[in-house]
Amino acid sequence: MRYNIPAVIDEESERKGPPVIPQYLQEEIKYLEKITKDWNKTPIEIYVVAKEVPKDAEPDTSFLNSFYLNDLNTLINIDRKHYGTALNSYLSLTVDQLPREDMIADRAHLCRSIDPALMPMGRWPAKIQHGLYTAQAGAVNTTLTDLKNSAGIRGINGPPGTGKTTLLLDIIAEVVVARAQKLMQISPDNLFGRYTKIEREDSFSGYYEVISDALADSGIVVASNNNAAVENITKALPSTDKIDATEFKDANYFADYAQRLIDGESWGTLSAPLGNAQNRANFKWKFWLSDVENEMPGFQDLLCRSINPRTMIKPIYTSKNLKPYGMNWKS
Repeated sequence: MRYNIPAVIDEESERKGPPVIPQYLQEEIKYLEKITKDWNKTPIEIYVVAKEVPKDAEPDTSFLNSFYLNDLNTLINIDRKHYGTALNSYLSLTVDQLPREDMIADRAHLCRSIDPALMPMGRWPAKIQHGLYTAQAGAVNTTLTDLKNSAGIRGINGPPGTGKTTLLLDIIAEVVVARAQKLMQISPDNLFGRYTKIEREDSFSGYYEVISDALADSGIVVASNNNAAVENITKALPSTDKIDATEFKDANYFADYAQRLIDGESWGTLSAPLGNAQNRANFKWKFWLSDVENEMPGFQDLLCRSINPRTMIKPIYTSKNLKPYGMNWKS
């Protein structure tokens, strides 16, 4: 429901949102009937489940009360012909099974999928002896080839423990390499536009507008209906345990900053667990913003220094991979 439903009314309870009355419920039913009339002919019924929780309890956000509502409402108001190929495929009520290929049963398809001509340019820096086995390599090759110049969805199925998550590392590596190739062909002046300043109470922040489409098709979002699975992946990518630390002993991509977000040793800032409020707060205070008291610059200030070193006041922090760094809080 989109309304707050209190379980018990008493003087000590804190409620947010408008009270729910039968009129609101009827309006909600009419709303749902309107947006589902094309495919749902069953009368809509509403069931209410409510419970009291401590004030500081971790919120358990249900699907219909989640932050996806704004996105879903936006899609509802857009003509479906303007949906992208991938979104149309995902929302389709029918499944096209013709493109499916079984790499285990169809040896000819397996052989085609491991053609050296299809091999990606990037590879996750894992130990050679722990490289992808044949079916994994075939899945990576065909996924990247099929979706390289067109939009769509590629499903990779297999029993638990067969390495579906592992092969994601090589797909991520290829996306990073492809992005780097594009950036090498574009000068910084053609990548970012003007600076937009955002005034705050005692300081300011801002951002540079991206005017190039070089990064438009190279973003990576790890999503799942299982929060723990996503968090495990985003915490594993920066971990030194996920790479060959002996062969790539100098691997260091802002490792000092990534170290603030994970347990164990980190090799690079490659991903971050977000999603819930606690993860977002950790990202903001431990990684993005500077810690003045402990003289630890945040990643935001590091980026500002790389763009305009003259804004720095004094060097306060030195690490093995950074020159002396100064922070400017007001100017």
